[in-house]
Amino acid sequence: MKFMSVFKKKYLLDKTEINEEDSELLRHKKMIIRFLFETGLRAFELFNIVSINNKVILVKGKGNKLREVFHNIQTTSKITHLNITTKTLRI
Repeated sequence: MKFMSVFKKKYLLDKTEINEEDSELLRHKKMIIRFLFETGLRAFELFNIVSINNKVILVKGKGNKLREVFHNIQTTSKITHLNITTKTLRI
């Protein structure tokens, strides 16, 4: 049986690091990917965010259940909008 390799947190943080030559769109995508990784949200749940405060995001998940998710405010504050689909998220 063959298993998929898993990348480490450092690898993801390195890949989503903002560089000066990155376009605005690429910067936004990197922050969304980092946001999804840090919070554990599913990509489709970006559309179901009910509220965001300094520590917790309230999101409507599977079965229309509300759940609270902790987040990193430094990453969240760099996201300009959450109007993105799984197809447009590709880097």
